[in-house]
Formats: sequence, C-alpha cells, structure tokens
Amino acid sequence: LIVAHHSLPLRCLEPKVNGTDKTINCVLDSGSEIIAMPRRIWESIGLPIRSDHLMNMTSVNTQTDTTLGVLENLRLNFGADNVRVQVQILPRANFDMLLGRPFHCLMSATTDDFPDGSQNITLRDPNSGKEYKLPT
Repeated sequence: LIVAHHSLPLRCLEPKVNGTDKTINCVLDSGSEIIAMPRRIWESIGLPIRSDHLMNMTSVNTQTDTTLGVLENLRLNFGADNVRVQVQILPRANFDMLLGRPFHCLMSATTDDFPDGSQNITLRDPNSGKEYKLPT
C-alpha cells in the first residue's frame, strides 16, 4: 500500500538576477498571491523599489505586515530568456524569494511531481513562446 509522505521539502529554482552577479534561491509557491522577497535580499541586490506601492499582507498565522514597496520588472534568468517580475519587498521572511501565482501564471507553469518528492517544472516564455523544462 502506497501512502503520502508526512511532509516533503518545498521545491526551488535558482535564477540569476540580470545586471548583477547574484543568484537567488526561489521557493515555488503557487498558493501565494504575490512574488515576495525580504528586505535583506533586496538590499544585497541594490536596485530601487517603488515605495509608493505598498500592500498589506496577511500570513498563514494571520500576522499582518505592510510591504516596503515593489521592485518593478526585476529581470530573472532561469537559463534561457529573461523574465520580468514584480516583487513585493517584505520587512522580513525566512526565504530569499517566493515565486507565487503571478510567476506561475506569467510563465504558464506546469509541474510534474513524483512519488519520491522530486519535481520538474515547465515554463513557457510569454514573449518568445519558447518552452523550457527544469528540475526543481
């Protein structure tokens, strides 16, 4: 009899931030309404944010935080063409970057999940139409 695991690790991608020498560990989370990054990572990248575009975010434990602003059109490279995303900057978080539904929808992302917990993700570039499959 095969049953589900009690828990499995979250899946991640590590794109390069264009214009920098930084790579970011990005947690894939199709249940999140936003793409998010904590202040410490944003400060290490050194790009400006729009501080007039704030959001109130409620986490799973019902804690509410106001974002610091949005990092507009952040260019990420997953090994192919550039992707531009809008990233909400959080005061603090226990991840480097969270790729939520806006990313999954932009890229028409689909995942292949396997019993051992491994996963592949297929991304479709909305501008070129090219399709890429990556292990997570």
